[in-house]
Amino acid sequence: MVRGNRCALMTSNRNCHQSIQGEYQFNVKMSCEGCSGAVNRALAKVEGITYEVKLKEQQVNVKGDVPYDTILEKIKKTGKEVGASSSHLFEARCWRHKSIGWPPHLVCRT
Repeated sequence: MVRGNRCALMTSNRNCHQSIQGEYQFNVKMSCEGCSGAVNRALAKVEGITYEVKLKEQQVNVKGDVPYDTILEKIKKTGKEVGASSSHLFEARCWRHKSIGWPPHLVCRT
């Protein structure tokens, strides 16, 4: 399920926007479809992510441009216990604000 648009984060140079894609895996204690349904409903409200809730594996996989802590907080608000988890940033994009122009490599240094 994909929700919303990519957001751009303003960096300290004020002309460069950066969107960072993350891939997160959470171990969530879920014992029934009601538990996984609660996690599904919570994540459905978060724009800018795709996710998969695996009841049998007690695992939630999330991809998107929303910070790890935000996703963790949403899952914890369901009352489910969240065990060890992992995160991985897999894509970073930099570009100049459209009013300033291109190309991105002249403004953004990563």
